[in-house]
Amino acid sequence: MDTIAVIKERKHPNHLPYPTSLRATVITTTMRDGKLNVSLADDPGAVKLICTQQKLFPKFKPKSSVIVRGFKTGYSCLFTHKDTTVSVSRSLNVPEEIKRQAVLLVNPPEPTVLKLNQVEATKDLQTISVQGVIVTLSTILTNNL
Repeated sequence: MDTIAVIKERKHPNHLPYPTSLRATVITTTMRDGKLNVSLADDPGAVKLICTQQKLFPKFKPKSSVIVRGFKTGYSCLFTHKDTTVSVSRSLNVPEEIKRQAVLLVNPPEPTVLKLNQVEATKDLQTISVQGVIVTLSTILTNNL
């Protein structure tokens, strides 16, 4: 049985079922596009699992501990498939900080929306996304002195 930290050490997705099992606590679940997004946590970490098998939905109850076998690994999350099994496990002690991280995996906070003049005035050097319509396009020339 592996921990979430061991599973995350894999550098690329594996299209075959994971060879061992994972024991973790279900922190929260969210339904999106007919798929159940599950945040799982154990002592070293948290991970998101996307469950596409409707027969498994009732087994992922928040605050319950489960053993998951036969899942597939992705770049940033785990996936169920037709051979995945889920069974009840003894409870795990998960630190509160890891529980908070797990919740953010399936329920990320809404992004802050700012007007362009507010973005220009901000002193924080942060990455931003701009959404809107381009009304004029002009070339900016710079001269290196």
